[in-house]
Amino acid sequence: MDKLTRYNQRILAALGTLTFLALLVICLISLGLWIASLVNDYPTVDNTLQVTDSVQQQDREIRQLVSYLEPELADTVNNIYIIPVTQRTLDRPVEEKNLNIGLGKMGSYSSYEYSYGRDGSFNNIIIYNKNAEGKKMLFDQRINITSYFFNKVNERVFLFVRGAKGDTNNDGTYSNDDLENLYIYDLRDDHLHTISLENASYSGFQNLFGTDELVINFGIDTNKDGEFDRSREPIQLKHYSIVHDELTDFISSEMNQKIQKLVD
Repeated sequence: MDKLTRYNQRILAALGTLTFLALLVICLISLGLWIASLVNDYPTVDNTLQVTDSVQQQDREIRQLVSYLEPELADTVNNIYIIPVTQRTLDRPVEEKNLNIGLGKMGSYSSYEYSYGRDGSFNNIIIYNKNAEGKKMLFDQRINITSYFFNKVNERVFLFVRGAKGDTNNDGTYSNDDLENLYIYDLRDDHLHTISLENASYSGFQNLFGTDELVINFGIDTNKDGEFDRSREPIQLKHYSIVHDELTDFISSEMNQKIQKLVD
């Protein structure tokens, strides 16, 4: 009888422990869902670069303000930094004359080693040469930069920028859904290379080891809707030499036709 009693007591203790643990898990899950609901209810702001009327009005309204990120060291030898420039969308438009932030005229500015980079939505990049105490804008036209990163090619540092200079899909915003180009800035020679292909969007590259040559992926917008659909539209490979600034076919048209016949 004593053995049966002790057995029953152990069973009850085990059941009590399991019940307590189950209630604890339910409480933790409920707490997590409550916190998640608070986070989701927090108002979010779309800071994507918007399409605006290029006509300059005397008392035009400002919908987005320029915002700067902290300087990032790009070239330790020459002491060159970059300063990413993004934008913040106001709750409601404000007339330019009522903004006391020093905007001035604020015109419409239409071997391989990976270092680091950043994704986001930027409208420009400032190049800051600490030794010369000089600053310059990388772009003098409107652009939406979706990513940038540094690469060292043959012991020279280059800034690789991905961005769109137009609202190609006509959705009212500049975003990574638009057709994008590749821009390569040579920090040593202070020169910007633009690599683009008509009706195509840059989608990546591979550096040929030990050279300044790149094999670049371009997504072809076959239906000409201003977007590249990776699941339905093809990619072409282009060969590019940074030194010669020359873009050519990586796969010859003859080889491409032979492969296409095998597919047809």
